[in-house]
Amino acid sequence: MSEEKRRAILDAALHVFAERGFSEARISDIAIAAGVGKGTVYLYFASKEDLLVGVLEFFADEAVGMIDAVDWVEGDPRAKLQGFLESLFTRFAGNMELLSIMEQRTFLLNDALKVRGQQLLRDMIGRIHDEVLGRLEIDGAEDYDMEILATATIGMLGSFSLYRVLHPNEAQDAVLARMAGELARFFAAALYP
Repeated sequence: MSEEKRRAILDAALHVFAERGFSEARISDIAIAAGVGKGTVYLYFASKEDLLVGVLEFFADEAVGMIDAVDWVEGDPRAKLQGFLESLFTRFAGNMELLSIMEQRTFLLNDALKVRGQQLLRDMIGRIHDEVLGRLEIDGAEDYDMEILATATIGMLGSFSLYRVLHPNEAQDAVLARMAGELARFFAAALYP
């Protein structure tokens, strides 16, 4: 199976889920948007739910890749953490399609999706926790409930679109940079008082 086709299907699913909503999206819509046959989508993903999880797993993998790009050894750890978080927040809050999917609260549609969403969130939190906090010596970091912090962070990323609605005259890039910077500064200061 081709990684290029898989990526095209994931990109198309992101677009279709954001535009039509998860409930209204059809695999055939995603196949057309990806430029593949419906059967090809099923070669890569068993169901629409698997495709949704695949989209979100792709972004979780990207976040872990961003962690690997930081030189955690040299320099001020608080500045490193703040820079990483700012990059992460900018990347994800700037993706309006991803925010749209998160705002749809898709994982609350049924019990099966809810269970898968909770597992995906726990896996993502664990990976980021292990990768970032494992590279930094932060006294007391283990005392934080990472699931609560991650859930709140996802909510904060979603608040970017609300902020844009409330401040329509501000340039999107300026709002994104300012919000990402403030959130990163807040988290870095909380972990490194």
